Amino acid sequence: MNADSSSTITLRASKAWKGWWIGTTAFMILIVILSMSAEAINYIWCVYMAVFFFCMGLVRTSKHTNLKMSHSYLEGGYFFRNRTSWDRISDVYSDLDYLYWEGITANKKTKTFKVPYEHWGRECKQNGKQVSKELALEWIQKLRKAKSMSERIALINGFATIRTIVKKEISELTQEEQKKAKALQKKYHNAGGEYRMERRNEIRQYFEQKGWILPQPKISKGKRIMAGIFLFLLFGFWICFFIFAFTR
Repeated sequence: MNADSSSTITLRASKAWKGWWIGTTAFMILIVILSMSAEAINYIWCVYMAVFFFCMGLVRTSKHTNLKMSHSYLEGGYFFRNRTSWDRISDVYSDLDYLYWEGITANKKTKTFKVPYEHWGRECKQNGKQVSKELALEWIQKLRKAKSMSERIALINGFATIRTIVKKEISELTQEEQKKAKALQKKYHNAGGEYRMERRNEIRQYFEQKGWILPQPKISKGKRIMAGIFLFLLFGFWICFFIFAFTR
């Protein structure tokens, strides 16, 4: 086995994303089938949406979108593969749907590359474990900062090794880990907007994969009572709705 094959981490599309893709496409197809007896023109958008989700899923689950970390380069892409040696990567960052890295070209210009990376994370081909976006960024940063090829090989072998995770409170972590954990904890509790749940899920995954215990905010008795009243009224509304709908 050569050095390249024995010291490589490949992150592929997760089973959770594949499940969402198949389920959404199947739902769209079901709507199309059920609407065949009606005027097709009123439901033509469902056909387009089903085709769109199916094609998008094919692209995002293909090998072309795998993120590969080798002892000598980082490789990934969307429609086309891009390979950048570690000493030419100037920055790495992410948003909700993608992981980006900036590479310095031969003529000293900076070019940005990206690979799809949803909040479900990706699956490590070498050990079958889920890898959150935050953890992938951490791995890439460590490989960037490594001083030699042998150090990168050791890091990659460590990433691929399945270990028993020991749960730790934030107070038990090293000073550097505490700083990162507290920053992410703050982001977790302050997450808002349209993609609040997705961002929280990413942070929760990272804590679980690191073995860190994520402190949960205490819910006051008043809030619990209000939540109970809301659920009771919501449940009552739907009962009344169905009684009214089926007894007319």
